[in-house]
Amino acid sequence: MQRLRDIFGTAGVKELPLERVSATDKVVIRTVNSTYVFWLIDPDARRGLLSGGLVGHRLCNAVLVGTVTDAARNIPADPTVLRTNSRALFFIKAKNGLERLITSVITKLVHIKGQQTRPRAGRGVSNRGRR
Repeated sequence: MQRLRDIFGTAGVKELPLERVSATDKVVIRTVNSTYVFWLIDPDARRGLLSGGLVGHRLCNAVLVGTVTDAARNIPADPTVLRTNSRALFFIKAKNGLERLITSVITKLVHIKGQQTRPRAGRGVSNRGRR
């Protein structure tokens, strides 16, 4: 599995239209405070598996809602795109239903096409070596 320092050595994008993300694609989201990895399973529902950041190394079932520019009011600025200088809004499956997760401000996005194998529980992209 690729390490984050190798992934972030590649060019990122400032904007990622969610319609361009297909099943089995991976989106790596670097924020001011953390790094998240989102594996898309169902593009129409924007459902997939999320790891990193506040959820740690475990994989959580998640739905990507879009970007939020006004986190205080939790209003999606654009539900069709992920964008740097905004925050990503996810709903994740929790013990007692759903929880909302808003990332810190996104600083870099990397779209990795066609990951053929789905991640297994407990296995994600390592944060080791991140500087």
